[in-house]
Amino acid sequence: MLQWPWGRLIRPCVSVFSTFQHRSERQPLFDGVGLETLQHEGDGCRRIEPPRRATRVGYHLTALAAALALLHVPTQLHAEVEVVGWKCYGGGTVTTSDGSTYNPGFCDPVYADTGGGYGGGGGISAGGGGGGTTAPNPGNSPNQKRDASIKTKCDQSGSPQAAGNPVVFSTGNKIEPEVDFRSGGDMPLTLNRTYDFYWDGIGIFGRRWLSSFDYKLLFTTDDPTSACYPRPGNGTCDPTGASIWAQRPDGRKIKFNYATSPVPGWYEDKPSPIAKILKVGGNYQLYSEDHTVELYDAAGFPVTIKNQQGIGWNFTYDGNHYLTRVTHDSGRHVDFTWSGGLLTQITDPAGNVYQYTYKTIALTSSNTMQMASAQTASRSLAPMLMMQPDLDDPPPTPVNPPIQTMVALLTGVTQPGSPSTTLAYLYEDSRFQTALTGKTIQGVRYSWFTYDANARAIETKHAYGMERYQFAYTLDTNGKVTATAITNPLGKVTTYSFDASGNQLSIDGQASTHCSASYAARQYDSNGYMSASTDFRGNITAYESDAKGQVLKVTENAGADPSAQRVRTYVWDDYNHQTKETLAGQREIAYVYGADQRLASATVKNLSSTVAASAGQTRATTYAYTTWPNGLLATMTIDGPLAGSGDATVLTYSQTGDLLSSKNGLGQTTTYDGYNNLGLPGSITGPNGEKEAYVYDGRGRVVDRQTFRNGGTQHTYYEYDGFGRLSRMTAPDGMTHSYQYDAAGRLLSEYEPEPGGTFAQTVYTYNAMSLPTSVKKQRSFVEPQRGTTP
Repeated sequence: MLQWPWGRLIRPCVSVFSTFQHRSERQPLFDGVGLETLQHEGDGCRRIEPPRRATRVGYHLTALAAALALLHVPTQLHAEVEVVGWKCYGGGTVTTSDGSTYNPGFCDPVYADTGGGYGGGGGISAGGGGGGTTAPNPGNSPNQKRDASIKTKCDQSGSPQAAGNPVVFSTGNKIEPEVDFRSGGDMPLTLNRTYDFYWDGIGIFGRRWLSSFDYKLLFTTDDPTSACYPRPGNGTCDPTGASIWAQRPDGRKIKFNYATSPVPGWYEDKPSPIAKILKVGGNYQLYSEDHTVELYDAAGFPVTIKNQQGIGWNFTYDGNHYLTRVTHDSGRHVDFTWSGGLLTQITDPAGNVYQYTYKTIALTSSNTMQMASAQTASRSLAPMLMMQPDLDDPPPTPVNPPIQTMVALLTGVTQPGSPSTTLAYLYEDSRFQTALTGKTIQGVRYSWFTYDANARAIETKHAYGMERYQFAYTLDTNGKVTATAITNPLGKVTTYSFDASGNQLSIDGQASTHCSASYAARQYDSNGYMSASTDFRGNITAYESDAKGQVLKVTENAGADPSAQRVRTYVWDDYNHQTKETLAGQREIAYVYGADQRLASATVKNLSSTVAASAGQTRATTYAYTTWPNGLLATMTIDGPLAGSGDATVLTYSQTGDLLSSKNGLGQTTTYDGYNNLGLPGSITGPNGEKEAYVYDGRGRVVDRQTFRNGGTQHTYYEYDGFGRLSRMTAPDGMTHSYQYDAAGRLLSEYEPEPGGTFAQTVYTYNAMSLPTSVKKQRSFVEPQRGTTP
């Protein structure tokens, strides 16, 4: 099978079991009628991995085709894109979308990298609901690909900060992440949208919705009703001597304070800040912790967003400061169409069109509060529209009176494809007119969200009442959440507690029918960085961090005798790069970076004396690059520790950032050709001349996979329903394999036709957590339904 460079990132998933089984010869879907019962009748204290099917299922997709067809192929074509960890950003003053200020723990996914710069993109934003821990900032580890828009709330131990359809349970904030499209290459053009109930800003989708393109600098105040707020129609403000807030696409507002040294500018509000903003002519330049560079105009709108290698996005506006285009340095671009101040259409780099609809809410004294009141209000008060009732949102086009005193809420999106998919967003709570209460797909209700009297989400569920999560909050005298008890769909209760800064202190799992009680805890240093954690088995891990939030030392099993501990130490350079990692008594890894901040070499030294002959030995892997005039990679050579170039891999790229070829040390070459502007390859040719070609629909899903054998062309076709789910696959010989889902998105059955007009069908049943409880194989004398059946 042809090698896909991103294959390690995705686990193909057509059926409920998240596994694909491929067979070279067609066999019956089952050899008789049977019922397999799966043990998922517990209370969800642990998620049991569904078993692999013993029988071979016919004409499932290969791993490649499955990933393409169902998961919308990740379009970064770099050699390795395996998530190997997280890069966490700590310290600093961050104002979340619920108005609270705290020292955050935000993390980027860390990918196994071959030095090719940034890859991946978008990701799901966990919203700005507050809470979480202050995670030490490991800086730029040598294994990372990042986009500044990927800031998923996390913490060192990986404990969740959101649950259900997600609710940030440290505050009760409801968020709803969506991905419209993603392209490929370094700093890929990606459109993520996130509904964030507690966000009070104004983005390209109006109120409550953020996107990948919602970068802003807020001068002198973070009040969106201020005349200084960057929105069409507003003027400019001089922040000299005052603060600047950097609005991030995930809802965070990072505070920068003015200082005259080391040079006049604005420095992140944290001990030993790395990030800073400097004035350059009439513009402002933000240098982030990971050394991306963001240029903003005098009004606070982004002009360019660039990574360390100078690759990124360029923003274009009309005369009223409405965003009209974002252009990647590769030349690919996203276009924005506005009508009456509303963003009604976005065209992705491949020319596919996404359409958006809105509803407007008239502002009255009963559904708004003055910002001054909102800022001093107890958190027990409902977050209403949080804006002055005398300002337009969005402003009219052109920007002039009359005042319309209304806000616009995104109510729907129509996504392209064959067929297209329409999502509708519902706001049905008369108490909180901007609170998202559910979503429909193709007119069929998929989800429901419920709020308490203080606008905290207390329940989320999907169709038929499935996957129902409930949230109960404990508050202090100021109305701030100190603990949240979460009941999962099977009745298991887990309580999370928080300190005054929103840092998670403990996780207390209540005993239940199938689970014993469990407990985990954390401690923090004076800067708010985690200093110790105790896991559910009582194991203690200690952390030491510097004032910048960089982790210097991690001691596992810290409560035990030193001989039973495992100690890791880390060294950093002035560029926030990790330059050395040492596992005491085992190994040392040294990293060297080039002038372009790409990884140049990684050298591993053996510190163990267990095998005397290898003690002190070193093995080095080197990385070499050439670039196109636009800064994108032209070639990347990874030369392993063997002498000479016999273990070297050479990757070549186009000027648009697409992988063209991969050649290993044996001279075996795989080539990639015919890319579209989403970075999806039209064909792949393997080292032995084997070739596959692909045709995509408007969502980037494979609709036709072609192979070329014995002088002919073989087609495998994929059909999707209006919900975006695979409904049928047709093999080159005309044999079909079909799928049926319910409104909650669960696979109900899959089937194939048999000789004689019958159908071999596999039927799945589930518990309330959507874990499979039984698999029934049967013969049907009438063709079952396919696609999504409400």
